[in-house]
Amino acid sequence: MRPPVLTALLLLAPLTGWGSVHWHRGIPALQKAEQGLLIKGEQGLPDLTRGNQARLAGRLTEAERDLLPLARRGYVDAQLYVAAVYSEQETADAQQAAISWYRVVLPRRPDAAIPLARAYMRRADRASLQEAKNLLVAAQSSAGGPAASAALLDFYGQFPQFDAAGKSPAAAELAARSPFPELRNAAINWYRASIADPGRARRLLELCRANLNIAPACYVDLATYYRYSGNHMALDRLVTDAIKSMHHETPAANFDELAFDPIVLPSIAGQLAVALVSQPLEADPAIEGEDLTAAAEAESAMRTEAADDSADLLGAPDLLPQYAAPPALPADVAQSTPAANLAEPELANRLLRWMLGEPGAMQLEAAGVAVNFPYLLPDVDLEKVLKKGAAVSGARASLLLGELYYFNQRVPRAPSLGEASLRLALGNRDTSAPGHYRLGRLYQQGYLGRPDPQRALDNLLYASRHHVIEANTHLARLFYDSPGARIDRINAYVFARLSEDGGIPVVIHSLRGGVLSGYRLLDHLNAELTETEHTQAEARYQSEREVYPLMRPPVSPLTWVKKAG
Repeated sequence: MRPPVLTALLLLAPLTGWGSVHWHRGIPALQKAEQGLLIKGEQGLPDLTRGNQARLAGRLTEAERDLLPLARRGYVDAQLYVAAVYSEQETADAQQAAISWYRVVLPRRPDAAIPLARAYMRRADRASLQEAKNLLVAAQSSAGGPAASAALLDFYGQFPQFDAAGKSPAAAELAARSPFPELRNAAINWYRASIADPGRARRLLELCRANLNIAPACYVDLATYYRYSGNHMALDRLVTDAIKSMHHETPAANFDELAFDPIVLPSIAGQLAVALVSQPLEADPAIEGEDLTAAAEAESAMRTEAADDSADLLGAPDLLPQYAAPPALPADVAQSTPAANLAEPELANRLLRWMLGEPGAMQLEAAGVAVNFPYLLPDVDLEKVLKKGAAVSGARASLLLGELYYFNQRVPRAPSLGEASLRLALGNRDTSAPGHYRLGRLYQQGYLGRPDPQRALDNLLYASRHHVIEANTHLARLFYDSPGARIDRINAYVFARLSEDGGIPVVIHSLRGGVLSGYRLLDHLNAELTETEHTQAEARYQSEREVYPLMRPPVSPLTWVKKAG
């Protein structure tokens, strides 16, 4: 499975308003200020400084216990911090609470506009994104400083269609030369998002090499470049440096106390491991395997029903499916990319074993990588590590457990356990969309019995509208040729277009006589639809894009590394 799109990075702004900062296991621990605020006569004695310290350490329940009573009494800093507490929590209710508290404090603390805008950005529908833009433009216009400019540049990087005036390229280059870390970090994010455009890949590498101390996600970019350009020595050094940089006793250069997220570094470490082994295919290799298996099972079932019960047709050599070879790389890229450099499992295992020795979420993310690449960490009980990780992040652990049971690689396939685990991941900020996607695939493929097209549709549609590109691929197939589903060629066209917008052409596979073939769905639909139907399909496609704006599609590393060379 293609790893999820990259997560939000630290906005590394200088810390202000506190006496001093100490470090413990990579998390900033603030000394209690002399003016620490207490409310006497209440159980627990809520304390502003202690509550914020707990939030920065990831102890969100403790932080809420200290901050919420103060926020309800109108203390502005407490309201701002409790909003940040809810913003870091995973549930949809917590996200709404964060927005509500940011709105309460906004008239008295204009800097709340920036985290409020980011909360709206996570919703990703048109109305929320427009609200986010309005907040950020206003903040920038009212001398919001580097943080406002950085957030607006991040916004345009993710949703370039909102930059109607085309100002972001000049803003990105100006930010890249800024003395402020948060602006340089935003410039890196923008160049990464627009990497397919001329000159952007080379500029991204220049900025990453110069700013590794403030942009740890650059380790992923540099690893991808060194791997596909065949520089094994540089890649080996980079992994060693990344381990040293992310070690739990090593302080970061600086950080923004409102945007601080203790899960960011484990996530980046996991992305780095994935970058060392993932393959540059246009489609998800796990999905391709599922399609081949489903096609083979369907043909085998038909032959079994038609054959004499005593005949062992499935064992006949001439009836074994002959699967097509993997898609070839583009000729110009294949000539410049040595095959030996397309995977680095030894380096990935070195990084993952270090992560397993670290506390907290590092272990969970290491196991998650091995779920998707089961030849890694072959001697590790992934199920045990993931169940232990539930104490760190219940929703994330549940998603990974669901994928473990779903893939049937390291444990016996257990669809009912997979369904139960995936359901625990729903309704949470970072895991709901991939959880709905995997549930949709379970129901579409009938792993829990007969296929359930309606439940598949409900889950895949949610995932589609929350930017899981592969969900569009399977929605197109669902409407076009799934057993038990009514054929709707107009809807098939809509989601096939959305899938291709995200970089994945929808290919319909057919297995006949043991030979797999495929065709591009849009080609068939363009030939099949009448002129009236095509007009309706195009209008519906544009309507879907209007309500749920697309983010930039991913770019094959083979493509951008060649551009950067």
